[in-house]
Amino acid sequence: MKKITCAIALFLGITAAVFSYEGRFSLGFEYGSFFERKTDAGIDIETEMGAFGLDLSFYHFWDNFGLFHINSFLFPMNIKTNLDGYDYFFQYNFIIGPAYKITFTEKLDMTIGLGLSLGPIVGKPSSMFNMGIGGDIGVSYSFNKVVYINAGGIFSNHFFNISTIGNGTYDEDGDENKDTVRSSNYNFFGVRPYIRIGWIINTKNLRKSKGNE
Repeated sequence: MKKITCAIALFLGITAAVFSYEGRFSLGFEYGSFFERKTDAGIDIETEMGAFGLDLSFYHFWDNFGLFHINSFLFPMNIKTNLDGYDYFFQYNFIIGPAYKITFTEKLDMTIGLGLSLGPIVGKPSSMFNMGIGGDIGVSYSFNKVVYINAGGIFSNHFFNISTIGNGTYDEDGDENKDTVRSSNYNFFGVRPYIRIGWIINTKNLRKSKGNE
């Protein structure tokens, strides 16, 4: 893990020195609506839920093209399901992929990203790990060359899922043993509006500042 982190840092450092690099980091809040359908062990399950949580967003641009990755830490609520005793406690979502920036004015722009979306969901009587595609589209307003505010929405559509479910047998401590199964007919769609506050690192601005000294 340390080698991967060092490699990413080295790559960003080299590209920042050679190209015009802009890095954006933002922290915010989001609230999502999710709709799930699946079949586990021959049982059809449909679930609707809301979820609120924290959002960590990273964008790396070289001119208008770049890379984005988003980490969302969500806490499900208002869960409606056709299966008694079915509940979710925590959801983590990670999205990574290519990104593009559209500049309207010096202070106003739009960022768009699309890529791989994945993450676990912790619940009862089962926990899951699912994956699919996800994206982010947002509009940013820069107060100055460093601080900006960002509002937009994240979407995700997961079509692959693995669940851990009880098999009806118990261990010596009385805990139910669980099997890992792949869900069939799986679809998990979500839309999450957000608002963030962010910080910008732009090598072009840094070079200008040094040139003016």
